[in-house]
Amino acid sequence: MTGNRISRSKLNTELKKLPLPVQEHCRRCKLIANYLLEKIKCEDWFLDLKLNAEHIASAVYLHDIGKTQIPRDNLYAEHNVTKAKQNVYRAHISAGVDLVESLCDIKFADFGDKKFETYVYQAITEHHENADGCGFPNRLNSNKMSLTGKITAIADTVDNMFFVGAAADRDFGELTDKLAQMSGNELDADLLGIMLADREAFLGFVEYIDTRYKNKRKVDNYGLQLHFTPIRNIIENVNREYLCEYVINDPFYGIVKPDVFLPVADMSSQSSRLTLIAIERLCLMLDRARERGGSMAPVTIRIQAACFEAKRFVAEALKLLDKYHIKDNVICLVVDEKGLTELDEEIDYAAAFAMLREGGYRMAVNCMSESSTLLSSLDTLQIDYLYINAVYTHKVAINANTYGVASGVLDIAHNLHVSVVFLGVDTHAIERTLLKMRARYAAGELYGFPMREQEMVSMLVADGGDA
Repeated sequence: MTGNRISRSKLNTELKKLPLPVQEHCRRCKLIANYLLEKIKCEDWFLDLKLNAEHIASAVYLHDIGKTQIPRDNLYAEHNVTKAKQNVYRAHISAGVDLVESLCDIKFADFGDKKFETYVYQAITEHHENADGCGFPNRLNSNKMSLTGKITAIADTVDNMFFVGAAADRDFGELTDKLAQMSGNELDADLLGIMLADREAFLGFVEYIDTRYKNKRKVDNYGLQLHFTPIRNIIENVNREYLCEYVINDPFYGIVKPDVFLPVADMSSQSSRLTLIAIERLCLMLDRARERGGSMAPVTIRIQAACFEAKRFVAEALKLLDKYHIKDNVICLVVDEKGLTELDEEIDYAAAFAMLREGGYRMAVNCMSESSTLLSSLDTLQIDYLYINAVYTHKVAINANTYGVASGVLDIAHNLHVSVVFLGVDTHAIERTLLKMRARYAAGELYGFPMREQEMVSMLVADGGDA
């Protein structure tokens, strides 16, 4: 069969939806499969079967693609202790088959032996089967498993034993002994025997992978990260400054957006602490760029209104500017207006805004979200910018009433000497509408995807000189 073949680019793109640790697991499994294939592909029986070693290794890489279709809480077998959770976890196998068939518009049943599609099907459906027939989903034993399935099962097991969540001081020799004990039980005896026949070579290979990923982990920035997107002057077609969003890169769940973790921080009264950490991280990034001869670009960072409930927040935020010698007007703090309206009436957030402005910050509010009520208070708040919520921005090009309101907001802001930034601009149609209403500033995917701190520093250094 020649038509309707698997699109590797589509499947690779799908795999990128998984958290980074799962992607790394898939890559390491491919490396392990390649190691084993190098040992067996010169065997007479392998040559007689005319199997494609490259296709098998590529299929092994795709074995966990079905995990993009199950909840992230269920991605790891050891986290699924109840029968219900185990069933969800095991569903990634059938989900993987359905996903590949849907994305590539194929039916695996249409392909015969030694086709790449068949290798992929075998890797997905057999990587949790055991040599003794006690695996899942079909309880196949070594006699019924395909060679691709056996190799994938070995690669998956080796990676889970030696690398996934492994301690830094683990004993590779001891782990190799435990791996050997799986021969004929969990793993195919013949293939495992070939892999471990030269233990010194196997341990050297394991050390190679460990060193490779240990070095990679040094630059993997788990925990709080800053991402930067440009704020564009759409009239002059130049970047005015950068919008900073702090996210959490979790080793199990991947990138967690602030909309997920900030409400939790609010409930646990940790908003101010988390925000101060993010602001200090931003100051450090700017300071690092300056030390390398880079520019001090203006940056806007989101803060929670709940921060004003902490007595020391304003004072601590002002100390950070002095600590890192960040000059006035470089950092802008943007607060969601809905959060401000929900604060205790005794909290004088207008005075807090004024103190932060006097201390060297620029201030902004993000408005036009649901339950927007703050526009009537613009004359009492000392702010430099008004950010228009992305959901509202998307309506400007398709709703005449929204267009009229947004135009009115621009006029009000202009009279108050406040700049307006429209968030969520991701199409040229929205940009054209904003230009029609004489809007000047916009941010969104149309102007570039988020940059990480290291990329931002490199760009500022390339610009050179203080802005």
